[in-house]
Amino acid sequence: MIRGFSHIAFNVKNMEETLHFYCDLLGMKQKFTLTCKQAYEQLLEDHQGVIPEEFQDFAAFLKGCGDRKWLTYVEMAPHQYIEFFYQYDEKAPLPDFAKAYGYQHFSLEVEDIHGMVEHLKASGIVPDSALSKGVDGTWQCWFHD
Repeated sequence: MIRGFSHIAFNVKNMEETLHFYCDLLGMKQKFTLTCKQAYEQLLEDHQGVIPEEFQDFAAFLKGCGDRKWLTYVEMAPHQYIEFFYQYDEKAPLPDFAKAYGYQHFSLEVEDIHGMVEHLKASGIVPDSALSKGVDGTWQCWFHD
């Protein structure tokens, strides 16, 4: 039986800006950061020192990037996290969501949407839409990080 989301993961272009948006402005809590080396050591420990064939490429990747930061977990609610992956090379831009299948957006429920919108605006974050009621009857205002 599904109880809810454990986490959702994103590749991040600028971790400092991302953590500022989600932690400083939205009030989420940074839980931990792992380096590639720490993740590699955990993988070894989990498999009693013998990396299974299906994890060989992953293990080589982790071992190859050493002490560089790999990911940061941010808690958005008890037992619900956003996993942000550091990126060290250029990535292709995201597709036009109106022309592609797959991920489109995610929505956060807040205690006071009017107050949150004003807080973000006062922090220099420009909304992508006006605060309004959606067709599903919920108040919404769209932002991007």
